[in-house]
Amino acid sequence: MQINTMRRFGSVSYNQIGVLTKCTTLAITNMMWYPKGKEYYEKKLKEGKTKKHAIRCLMERLASIIYGMLKSGKVYQNDYQKPSKKLDLEKTRKN
Repeated sequence: MQINTMRRFGSVSYNQIGVLTKCTTLAITNMMWYPKGKEYYEKKLKEGKTKKHAIRCLMERLASIIYGMLKSGKVYQNDYQKPSKKLDLEKTRKN
């Protein structure tokens, strides 16, 4: 007799529920203690997202940051600024 462990949560396994819970906790903690996380959350609320969806967006953003850190092997820089497109165009024109 096989027990259906996915019955309650649809297609999400119990293992994935644990990961989602940890990611949600990470997002809420980030939102409470770090100004950039709170700003991002409030920005999503102003865009008309629900509170749950805004937290989900913050979770995705944090996951992207963590993935980038693991992929590059670099430490997170809070004050990182993306290079402007204007500078990139000037460099390409000179070459």
